[in-house]
Amino acid sequence: MARIDALYLEDPCSGSTRIVDYLAREGIPVSRDRVRNLMRRMGLRAIYQKPRTTVPGEPSERYPCLVDLRLVTAVDQVWATDITYIPLQKELLYLVAIVDLFSRNVLSWKLSNSLDTEFCLDALEMALAGDRKPEIFHCDQGCQFTSGDFVSRLQAEEINVSWSGRSGATTTSWWRGFGTQSSTGRCTCMPTSMAGRLRSAWPDFCGGTAM
Repeated sequence: MARIDALYLEDPCSGSTRIVDYLAREGIPVSRDRVRNLMRRMGLRAIYQKPRTTVPGEPSERYPCLVDLRLVTAVDQVWATDITYIPLQKELLYLVAIVDLFSRNVLSWKLSNSLDTEFCLDALEMALAGDRKPEIFHCDQGCQFTSGDFVSRLQAEEINVSWSGRSGATTTSWWRGFGTQSSTGRCTCMPTSMAGRLRSAWPDFCGGTAM
């Protein structure tokens, strides 16, 4: 069970079939039914993208994409944000995170059971609370990030606003590995330490304590 849990933490996109393959490569023969039963006992489920987390907004003013990943060369040059989701037994939680695109450090994150603007603003305030701010803040055109409150907060800090096109942006998709897979079949980008902290936080949230 300990090895299954370790493999799952390395690749949260893994279901029982993939875990069986990983164990077989390590010389541990076990049936899929056995792995599936153990994963069920441990509360482990493969994470995969399902809900739509980007709902287009209708802003009065639009901003161009200012980010070219090849030109990001310093910390606090560009911060980016995006929303993904965490499937629980009976509901979904939504996770917004703000990252520094150069260091790829997670600056702040927030959980919510609804796709409102408030939890995105809370994450922004947490990131700005450390007396740091970026030259450019990049996001998609979801209604949370195109809202007047969110844009005004960035402008108050004299931060340049950058939006991706409606088709999506590679600048924010790099950390979506928490809910999706890379072309190699492995879940990418979400730091294991952060995944562990989030897993330990879910019971508190489900018990009524929002983070």
